[in-house]
Amino acid sequence: MKHIHKMKHIITILLATLISVVAFSQTRTIMGMVHDEDGEPVAGVTISAEGTQTTAVTGDNGRFEIAVPFSIRYLKATCQNYLETSSEIEGGFMVITIKIDPAARVAMGNVLKKYEGIVKDEEGEPIAGVKVSVGAVSAITESNGRFSIEGPSDAREINASGKFLLPATVALDGSSFIIIVMYPDTYAIQYQDVIEAQRKKAVEDSLKRVEETKRLERQRFVADSLKEVQLAEARRLKELRDSIRAAQIAETMRLQAIADSLLAARKDSLHQARMKKIARNDSLYRNHGVFVSLEAGYNMQRSVAGEVIYENYGYRSYGDVNPLEFDFLLGYRFCNALALSVGSGILYDWVNLAAYGDKFSSVAYGNVTNYNSIDIPVFLNLKWFMSRSKVQPMLSVSGGLYLFSHTTLANAGFGLNFRVSHGSNMYILGTAGYTPWPYFVDHSPLTYTTPLTLGVKAGLAF
Repeated sequence: MKHIHKMKHIITILLATLISVVAFSQTRTIMGMVHDEDGEPVAGVTISAEGTQTTAVTGDNGRFEIAVPFSIRYLKATCQNYLETSSEIEGGFMVITIKIDPAARVAMGNVLKKYEGIVKDEEGEPIAGVKVSVGAVSAITESNGRFSIEGPSDAREINASGKFLLPATVALDGSSFIIIVMYPDTYAIQYQDVIEAQRKKAVEDSLKRVEETKRLERQRFVADSLKEVQLAEARRLKELRDSIRAAQIAETMRLQAIADSLLAARKDSLHQARMKKIARNDSLYRNHGVFVSLEAGYNMQRSVAGEVIYENYGYRSYGDVNPLEFDFLLGYRFCNALALSVGSGILYDWVNLAAYGDKFSSVAYGNVTNYNSIDIPVFLNLKWFMSRSKVQPMLSVSGGLYLFSHTTLANAGFGLNFRVSHGSNMYILGTAGYTPWPYFVDHSPLTYTTPLTLGVKAGLAF
C-alpha cells in the first residue's frame, strides 16, 4: 500500500507538470486592423508579438491576423515613416492607431518639401476634414479648409479625399499654395445608410469569427493536451535514438582522426624526404670553401711601337707581342657570389718587330726581328658570380707583378662559369688589361706606346 501511494504521488506531479507545459505552449488567434490618425487603413504595417518571432503584415484594408501564445499581452506595430506603437491585447479583435513620425525628414529617398493650400467645394466654400496626401504623407484640412503638409520634393501630384466627396488629384507645379476643388459624391450620400449597415454587419461578422475562433481554440486545447502526452513519449524515444546515433558519430570521428593523423605523418615524412632532396640539389649551387684552378690564356693583340738606336742610324719599329700564359690558382669561395684567389704561372710570348725607315730618310728596309721571352706572373684575383644558375655570368678583377721584367699587370674580365658538379666548375673569361712590358732588342731599349691588352682565358676549378 505504501508503494502504491508513492506511485500515485509521482503520477500526480507528472500530470500537473505536463498540463502546465501544454497550457503555456497553446496559442490564440488575434485579428484586427491598423489605421492612422485620420482613421484611414494603413497597409504594410508589421505586427509582431513581443518576445517571439511571430509576425504578420496588414493588407490593403489595414487588416491582420496573427497567432500568439496566451502568455503574450502586447502586440507591436511598426511601419516606415510611422512611430512604433505597442498595444495591449484585449479580446480577440484589436484596433491599433499609429502616428506618422514627425522626425522623418526623408521619404522614399527624397527630401521633404512643405506644401500649403486650401480645399473648396464647387461653390467656393472651404471644406474641413478632408484628407490631403502627397506620396505616403497626409494631413487633414482645418475648419477654414486650409492644410499644410510636408511631402517628397519631387512629388508630381497631390490627392484629396473625404467622406461623401469624390477624390481629387491636382498636378504640382512647384508652387507652395494649392487650391483643390472637390465635388460631392451623390452616390455615397444616397446610399450612406446602406454603407453604414454594411459596416455594422462587417463588425458583427468579425465578432462572430472571434467567438468561433475561441471555441475552436478550446477544442484544440483539449485535443493538444492529449496529443502532448503522445509527443512526450515520442520525444523520449527520439532522444534515445539520438544518443545512440551520437555515440556512433563519435566513434566514426575518432577513427577518422586516427586516419587523418596517420595521413599527416605520411605527408610530413614525404615532405622531409623532398626537402632533403632539395637540400642535396641546392648544395650543387653553393660550392663554398677552398678551391684550386688551372687556367690557360692568350692575348689576342698587343700593338707596340718604338725606336732602336744602332751606330748613328735610327730605325722606327712596329710589331705585335703575343703572350701565351698558363696559371695555377689557390683560392677560397666565401659565399655563393664571391671568390678570392692568389696565383702564379708561366708566360711565354713572341715579339715580331719590323724596321720601316731610318732616322734621316724615309727608306723602308722591311727588316723583321723575332724575339721570344718567358716570365713568371704573381697575381691576386677576385671573382663575383652574378646568379645561382648552373651557367653563371661572372666578373673578374686581377692585379699583380711579372717577376723577371718587374712589370705590373692589371686586367678586368667578364665571362661565364659552368657548374659541372659539387666542387668543380669550368669557365671562360674575356679580359682587357694594362701591362707595360720592357723588352730589349740588340741591347737597345724598346718603349711601348700602347700597353693595353685584350685576351681570353679558359679555366677549370676543383
